[in-house]
Amino acid sequence: MSNFQQVIADEIRRLSRKEAKALFAPIAEQLSSLKKRLAVLEKQVKTLVPEAPAPTKADAENAPATPEKPIRLNGNAIKKIRRKLRLTQAQFAALVDASTGSVNHWEAGKVIPQKIQKQKIAALRGLSKRAVAAMLADKGIVIKPAPAAEAPAKAEETK
Repeated sequence: MSNFQQVIADEIRRLSRKEAKALFAPIAEQLSSLKKRLAVLEKQVKTLVPEAPAPTKADAENAPATPEKPIRLNGNAIKKIRRKLRLTQAQFAALVDASTGSVNHWEAGKVIPQKIQKQKIAALRGLSKRAVAAMLADKGIVIKPAPAAEAPAKAEETK
């Protein structure tokens, strides 16, 4: 009986290989043609786009000598800049294109501003209050003048 089983198993293997070969033959041909096409396209790209030329001395002269100095800001520095300019968090946020919540988190030290905001904050450092007021006016934000500090009433002299 085992000989009969062996013959049947061999025949099943032979037929399954034959079917698998028939199924994979078109895929193998397609893969081969795609590889040839890829090789042709790669040659075309190499001819159309020559390699980049080596950097010259002129390029080295035009390159910046040193990278930009990093902008160092922490929550207290941001708060100090904002208070120096006498701005609310909402006004400050409008100047640096951020939300009021972001400014609050920056000042609390929970979050660090992104590079773009850091640059805008650093630019505000050297501005005067009038320049900042003009910038806010351009954005349509009106600054209410701070109420004049009233002098404390003189205490009556006692005799």
